[in-house]
Amino acid sequence: MKVSLIMQTVDASQSSATSSSMIGRHCRNRRRYRHTGDWLWSLYNRALNRPTGRILPGRGKIRPVHVASVDQPLYIRLGTTDWLVLEELFLNDGYGAVLRTLKDARNIVDLGSNIGLSVRLWQKHYPSARITAVEPDEGNFAICQLNVESGENPKRVLVLKTCAAGTSRPVILNRSGGEWGFSMTSPPTPDTLAMQSQTMPEILMQAGDPQQVDLLKCDIEGAEAELFADCGPWIRRMKSIMVELHAPYDKTKFLDDIKRGGGDFDVTTIYESSWNSILLLHAKA
Repeated sequence: MKVSLIMQTVDASQSSATSSSMIGRHCRNRRRYRHTGDWLWSLYNRALNRPTGRILPGRGKIRPVHVASVDQPLYIRLGTTDWLVLEELFLNDGYGAVLRTLKDARNIVDLGSNIGLSVRLWQKHYPSARITAVEPDEGNFAICQLNVESGENPKRVLVLKTCAAGTSRPVILNRSGGEWGFSMTSPPTPDTLAMQSQTMPEILMQAGDPQQVDLLKCDIEGAEAELFADCGPWIRRMKSIMVELHAPYDKTKFLDDIKRGGGDFDVTTIYESSWNSILLLHAKA
């Protein structure tokens, strides 16, 4: 989910000519916001995220953002990674490969929903779908609920505060990677507050036990390795999968797990590097 963001980070460290190009791109982004004020807030958010921006006011404040492609506002927290996710999904077409190839969906499961911006995409493009969003972090979960309520048909969305895992057990979150990269860790220590992770069958049961899931989106910061290691009980119910893999779990290991579980998919590599991969899978007819 962070491919173009990686490129932005690389761009920022280049020559002054490249910096000028970045300024030009930020100026061109103005038309992608409904109001000049929203665009100006995007620039202020970048300032907040710089080391020197820690002295600026507003960090953590919840703010509505109006983008040209969505009727209702999106909600983010200033000075966090939230706006970067917004740009990735709504300005840089981060999930365009899904939207172009999946024309309709009745059931969607979104693992690692963060603040709900991916859910807002599904609400917009698949308004009749039943969506199950899974997000373990309390802060992200609250903003996710706010975004869901602002989107189309919010009553068709179920938001679960849990971790998706290969086994149900007490786990804790590693919050060192920024709001978009909280990861599951276990076992908890005696002085930490644990939550109960849930398996995919348990999540599907709460979603109404659909026999077909038209889209599984999975971005769970490394926990995908254990999730797909034992995917046999549910993988054949998935029709399309958008997954981000995190090293050391790579494309080869993932496809081996899928095959062993009985899945048969056409696979498109959206992005691949030494530390992560993004794949789009469609079940073969």
